[in-house]
Amino acid sequence: MESGIHVIVGGSSAGLDLPRFGGFGVGGAGPLCSRASDPACRLVFEGVLAAGRRAERSDAEVALEAYRDRGVAGIEELDGFFRLVVVDSRERAAWIVCDPMSTRPVYLYRADGVAAAGPDPLFFRDCGLPMRLDRQGLYQTFRYYHPVGRRTLLREVTRA
Repeated sequence: MESGIHVIVGGSSAGLDLPRFGGFGVGGAGPLCSRASDPACRLVFEGVLAAGRRAERSDAEVALEAYRDRGVAGIEELDGFFRLVVVDSRERAAWIVCDPMSTRPVYLYRADGVAAAGPDPLFFRDCGLPMRLDRQGLYQTFRYYHPVGRRTLLREVTRA
């Protein structure tokens, strides 16, 4: 890619355009999805902020301003339920963040040189990525009613 940044988000391979996240089209589809950008950063936001909202600014614009002012720490201080992606071409970095209570979790897939982020573990199956059952995750599900920590039922998938 020309930008040198390659991110797979929500099943779409993207550079700085980030066309999809969490199954919501960024071009206006989905009532909780918005985006904001400046010359160095692009941000895709899915969810709702509880504070800092103004009628003339989207939640994505508020989140991008927090990132520009304080970096990732600024995003981590946001109050609400959300997940977002920031691609910073200046830093040559991509950040995938969900709210502190993980009400809108992000799942990460890592295997065979592929890294992807999505809204739920089965999303990766729909993208055609191979997955195997994690025996420890299955045991924890039977024992505790859910996998513990970042573990899921799939070896290649963890919670962010």
